[in-house]
Amino acid sequence: MLKTSPQMQVFGIVGKDTSYSLSPVLHNAMFRHSGYGGTYVALPARDEATLRGLLAACRGGAVRGLNITVPWKESAAALVDFLDPTARSCGAVNTVVCRENGLWGYNTDGNGFCRSLVEESGMILEGARVVILGAGGAARGIVHALLQNAVHSVLVYNRSPEKARRLAHDAADARVSAVSELPSMEGSIVVNTTSAGMKDDRTQLFSAQQLKGAAYFYDIVYAPARTIHMEISWKANVPCCNGKGMLLWQALIAFELFTGFKCPVSAVRRALDEAAANKWFAE
Repeated sequence: MLKTSPQMQVFGIVGKDTSYSLSPVLHNAMFRHSGYGGTYVALPARDEATLRGLLAACRGGAVRGLNITVPWKESAAALVDFLDPTARSCGAVNTVVCRENGLWGYNTDGNGFCRSLVEESGMILEGARVVILGAGGAARGIVHALLQNAVHSVLVYNRSPEKARRLAHDAADARVSAVSELPSMEGSIVVNTTSAGMKDDRTQLFSAQQLKGAAYFYDIVYAPARTIHMEISWKANVPCCNGKGMLLWQALIAFELFTGFKCPVSAVRRALDEAAANKWFAE
């Protein structure tokens, strides 16, 4: 059982598998830097009943805020009391904040992704063609942010076509289309929003030949640092990056929602770099 002082506020990351998550490293670094009396822990939730219990702990004041990861982002959107406009539009929540009037759900994934993509690649999003692999909670946040950044088009491919069609329908924007087969990636920014390739998983969503000619590949997976899809990208001579940048930027936004404090990027990036000694994150 977690022991804290009466002044210590508890926050955490909730997901089916939180063993790989660097969120505790980042948020605890921000607590230390800001002097805020908080601690951030991993809270595995193997079923929705556990998720509901953790949200109940928020309502009871035992936990002050949560980040939500795979596969509970869409479930969390249905379970909180209020949604901010972004979370409502994309139908997925990755940040829950306990406020006096109830639990508020936010989505910082999309803004974190776009900030990271521009920083890593130097690309301009306005007018870009994007291929999204996956149609879960992360994809929903990313698609919403891409539309806000005036991309030309977004093609969504998912192994379950119905889920891709539902995302495209919910986006309610003619620029978003669901496709039933892996589309041409020529000239497109390609984004893996699934957990394929995480940790020891060697699932391949595409081949080097299929990726050839893409403008850029972004894998939101960051454990391991060199993912199977990044290896394929190098073979195809397509520039690429993993999801550590997205993790960093969405965490900075979430921390401000949790505490009201803005933390310098340098402090968080330093903690992220130090955590790279772990076998899952080493370059």
